Amino acid sequence: MTLDDKITFFRIAANIADIGINDYHADVLIHAYESLLEKKGDCSLRDIARIKADAKNRADAKNRSALLDKVSEKID
Repeated sequence: MTLDDKITFFRIAANIADIGINDYHADVLIHAYESLLEKKGDCSLRDIARIKADAKNRADAKNRSALLDKVSEKID
């Protein structure tokens, strides 16, 4: 399963539970949960900062890509 699939399905599950979240928050929650499971709860502040920074970078890249797609549609 791709990360995009996990994010989509996590957002759906959150919405079912009446918890509205965006892709960035779903990404952070997925990676934080997986890290906590892998490390059996032993997560450092550095780990958390890395998870959040990586999620922000992925969200920024996705937003840039969406904006470029919109611009290219208008040019065509």
